[in-house]
Amino acid sequence: MFYALVQWPQRATPGLRLPTDIGHDVSASARDGGGSGHCPPGAPGSRPGFAWSRAAAWLLALLAALPFAYIAARVFDASRNIAFWDEFESVLDFMLRLDTGMSWSDFLRHAVSINSEHRTVTSRLLFALSYGLTGGVNFHVIGAIGNLCFLGFCALLVCSVRSFERRVRLAVLLAFGLFHLELYEPFLWSGASIDHFQILLLGGGALAALARNTRVALLGAGLLAVLASFTLAHGAMVWPVGAVMLGHVRRWRALAGWCGLAVLTLAVFLQ
Repeated sequence: MFYALVQWPQRATPGLRLPTDIGHDVSASARDGGGSGHCPPGAPGSRPGFAWSRAAAWLLALLAALPFAYIAARVFDASRNIAFWDEFESVLDFMLRLDTGMSWSDFLRHAVSINSEHRTVTSRLLFALSYGLTGGVNFHVIGAIGNLCFLGFCALLVCSVRSFERRVRLAVLLAFGLFHLELYEPFLWSGASIDHFQILLLGGGALAALARNTRVALLGAGLLAVLASFTLAHGAMVWPVGAVMLGHVRRWRALAGWCGLAVLTLAVFLQ
């Protein structure tokens, strides 16, 4: 059904300006197959016999909004400003230590300490920031930040493809493939969303930056990869994937620096 909606088969309308034609000198006759409505099958440069209409785009956008709206309603209904499960240790215990006073060395030691095989530095820094600004931590806000990270990751994926049609198709696939209650734990529990969704944004952002092939983007990718490694343990997978990407485009100097930073980061993580 989704494939049929994405393809939206119909006879191309002469003079119809497609979203992907914007900025390109594409004539109606060339788009419509020489005025016949279709290009000859197998002809060089022929396009499928359908037009991408605004109606199809709006319909697909509405379809993509349905699972998102459902999950948003469930998250809003289930959100509670209470500690649950691991949050007694990862959040409340950390808040009590901050409240009783601790030196900078103690703060750093607790911030990078291992908890269930992970070093959740980024979330602990967020908790410390919340304590410094408000004197406590609000689990409504923590859960919202985590879910916003997930939305940011999806937006990053959608923006990574170039054509309008592919962006709409990917938005529909992500909406129905990811926004459902199979992922109820990170959606509904702030303690899971702040880490498990944050790492998706950090890891995805690091790889997206690497794909830009610029020096500034490489530095940004390195920073995001370090943060991903110190968010959850599986954030370390960004390093080998990034190395493959750099080797594929033969950026050998960048690859050497990337591997050096990976070794340093993992050495600190494993201490």
